[in-house]
Amino acid sequence: MRPQGTGSPSAGKGEAGRGFRIAGASWFLEKRPVLRFVVLVSVMMGLYYAVVSTAIFHERLFPAYLRVNADASAGILRLLGHRATATGELVASPEYSLTIAKGCDAIDPSVLFAAGVLAMQVPLVSKLPALVIGVSSLLIINLIRIVSLFYVGIHFPKAFNIMHVDVWQPVFILLAITFWAIWAVWATRKYVQEPANT
Repeated sequence: MRPQGTGSPSAGKGEAGRGFRIAGASWFLEKRPVLRFVVLVSVMMGLYYAVVSTAIFHERLFPAYLRVNADASAGILRLLGHRATATGELVASPEYSLTIAKGCDAIDPSVLFAAGVLAMQVPLVSKLPALVIGVSSLLIINLIRIVSLFYVGIHFPKAFNIMHVDVWQPVFILLAITFWAIWAVWATRKYVQEPANT
């Protein structure tokens, strides 16, 4: 006569271990697209910050970019009837003057948006329009930001720092994420399988 339930304890543990490994592998396979996206965005942002920390960026590229923003902003202000001029990063007029510096450049949100687009697993033909339209839109909105800050400086000077730091900077990050989310839904719509008809 054999007693019931005399299976090997080590065999039971082995089956539990295999089950755990299979479940872990299944979770990894399920989450692999998300993990890949996070890793790629992190790597691209890391490369960007490595470039930003170089002397050539600080001494040549970034100042040149700020000067372009200053020239464009002064041009818009002239179209709006102000006698604005740009000297380096300074936008000046008889009413108000401001210097375009770090925080008024929209580079970080633009790079974040571009990294999010490039990290997506969709065809390149879907990425190129997003990169051109999305980044261009953020840079144009940045000019609107500079012009709006010019008017805040004229009419509400005490609110300038609040608008510059507490309002516009978070708004730009939110815009970058929103633009990416809208594009991601559009770009992946063809890959979403519809429920099968029964």
